[in-house]
Amino acid sequence: MTAVLIISTAGVLFFGLYIMHQLNNFIESGGFADSVQTRAKQAVLLFGDAEIVKVVAECLSSYGITWQDTPTIIIPEETSFFAAVAVSRNDLDNLTICRRAKRLWPDVMLFAWCNNSTYQFLYTDAGVKNVSTGTPDTPSILLAIER
Repeated sequence: MTAVLIISTAGVLFFGLYIMHQLNNFIESGGFADSVQTRAKQAVLLFGDAEIVKVVAECLSSYGITWQDTPTIIIPEETSFFAAVAVSRNDLDNLTICRRAKRLWPDVMLFAWCNNSTYQFLYTDAGVKNVSTGTPDTPSILLAIER
């Protein structure tokens, strides 16, 4: 009787370890994450002046980095990006994009164009570490994304 109890307890223990191992492998392989979400995490969100966005987008594409531009300050919540670039001529829009991106993805890298240097402290308060007070150029944006 004792032997049966010991064997059944050991069987339950090993079965539990097997289930935990399989569950761990499932989580490490991405679990239920959609492949689109996984690919989007490798992307850069672009917002702002069409000319600057176009040049940056072409450069990102040449490096094999996926990107998505948004014409408005509304960011779809089902997307996920590792970087957000806000280069419009409107400081309020740039700050809004940066704050929303930071709220959605706390570890996102932010790059913004500060049109009026008087407002630069607002960008710092929003957590934007890469702020351009002059017209932003593609190399400085790429360098900021690379970090």
